[in-house]
Amino acid sequence: KSGMDLNRSLDSLCRQTSSKKLRKNLLNISESVKKGTELSKSMENQGNAFPYLLKRTVQAGEMSGQMAEIIEKMAIHYEKDMKLRRKIRGAMMYPIILAFIVVAAVAILLTQVMPIFVKMFEGADRELPALTRFVMSLSNLLVHNWIWILLVLFAIIFSIRVALKQKEIRISWDKIKLKLPLIGPNVSKIATARFTRTLSTMLYSGIPMIQALRAAGETTGNKFVESKIEETVEGIEKGMGMTTQLAATNIFPPMMLSMVKIGEESGSLESMLVKTSDYYEEELETAIKQLLSLLEPAMIIVMGVIIGGIVASVMLPMFELAHAVDAGSGADQ
Repeated sequence: KSGMDLNRSLDSLCRQTSSKKLRKNLLNISESVKKGTELSKSMENQGNAFPYLLKRTVQAGEMSGQMAEIIEKMAIHYEKDMKLRRKIRGAMMYPIILAFIVVAAVAILLTQVMPIFVKMFEGADRELPALTRFVMSLSNLLVHNWIWILLVLFAIIFSIRVALKQKEIRISWDKIKLKLPLIGPNVSKIATARFTRTLSTMLYSGIPMIQALRAAGETTGNKFVESKIEETVEGIEKGMGMTTQLAATNIFPPMMLSMVKIGEESGSLESMLVKTSDYYEEELETAIKQLLSLLEPAMIIVMGVIIGGIVASVMLPMFELAHAVDAGSGADQ
């Protein structure tokens, strides 16, 4: 927009970037463009270095002569997408850290502290409380089999990761996520915000509706939603209305469908999609704050119950032994 030509712009980007990998990609693109290759084709030759959405919109900008406007639109798109990702990561970080602290504290209590009391209790000729016997058994299991337990956990995690790479399994799992209590509505809002923003960007770039819908479906991050969007595309290709087909998926909220319908009827679909994505991003931020306000005290209570149970398993037999000693000394007197 400042009037700098493409070659100088690419050279400037090469000097500014701190990423060695990106600098290498930009240098390759710059050399390719100087040889007369189109920017979109040069980006395509860099493999997966750049997102499909960006490459398609750049290609559309070359064809329409609106390169500056489209790239600016894409910059805004990716900035908002990054903010959304950071909100999601930020929301997940606290529960993960708290869960790690709980696991670490329990592991230390069971493997380092509990064995000391196990030796003490084994010398006492008394029947221990059920809670103490359970915690002692758990402690023995961890102390003597911790390597096998870790191997089993790694095997389970690895198996899950491999399984989720299978298309049908991933679709089924993503479908379950949409129906989970508390989490499901937020997953739906994330998919809606990403879908509407990507679709509006691609339509602004002049990309045909069918291609735009498919690309928008891919950016939702949910394979079940993506499969339903593919069904929507097939219906539109048969001459059915977009709003009707999107409603048939039973994924998107009524307000989003109403906005799409208004946009279709008024010829302002792109602006309606932008407003819809902004609305659901704000809704998601509020929902995440509410979820965290419920999750934080719940996890603290769970942590207190688990650690309190371990402490109680140690203290109960000690109280019983102390009571027995007091009773015995009283009888002697």
